[in-house]
Amino acid sequence: MTTKICCAAEAVEQSTFSGEYARERHQAVLVVTERYVFTLIPEGWELIEVAPDIDIEREILAHIKFRPIIRQPREMAAAIFTDGPMGLEKFHPTPRNPIV
Repeated sequence: MTTKICCAAEAVEQSTFSGEYARERHQAVLVVTERYVFTLIPEGWELIEVAPDIDIEREILAHIKFRPIIRQPREMAAAIFTDGPMGLEKFHPTPRNPIV
């Protein structure tokens, strides 16, 4: 799977989000795309989930201007990338991954 990833703009006219503010208030912060998920932790941004067959170095890190924390990102469920029913009954909700 080859994906062109466009991340963040160099500058914005107005900012309505502050990671520092969220961190001070212990709020959960996620950046979710169809290819990866970052979470904001006290040490910085952590890559916690990637789509199947994504080359992290080539398809994510090469396109961003910071080095996220990478421990053991899990793979996104392949079912969400297929046509047809996803079979959500297979998935079990957890506090980190609730099914709504």
